[in-house]
Amino acid sequence: MATLKTTISFQTATLFPNPVNVTVPVNETVNLDAAFSTVIIAAAGSESIYSTAGAVGTSEVTYLYIQAAAGNDAGDVVTVDITDSAGNTAVVAKLLPGDFLYIPILVDGAGVDITINNSAGTSAGTFYYIFAERG
Repeated sequence: MATLKTTISFQTATLFPNPVNVTVPVNETVNLDAAFSTVIIAAAGSESIYSTAGAVGTSEVTYLYIQAAAGNDAGDVVTVDITDSAGNTAVVAKLLPGDFLYIPILVDGAGVDITINNSAGTSAGTFYYIFAERG
């Protein structure tokens, strides 16, 4: 087992009537079925970054972090899709250059596929991702 440490912080002194300073650290115990990678996706291309490749038998939680590189073209919009075992697909995020998401995903026993889609018609995009399954 390993520990995946994450911290999210929201801070602003001027956006709301009262200053906001919230920091939440979390330590998750994960097994060694994990990856940290960079992928370059061609213009109008897509890449499956996580798939259970069919039934896994038991439900599990997978932590997913995806970031669209800040250097991607300004008009690029990236969608992150999750497809369940029945073939139902949902867009869970649309990211602009520099945007990121971090979410826990409950993968049911029938499996799941997570895909990054580069909607840019003219340029490739760089994306960073981490996934780690709860131990």
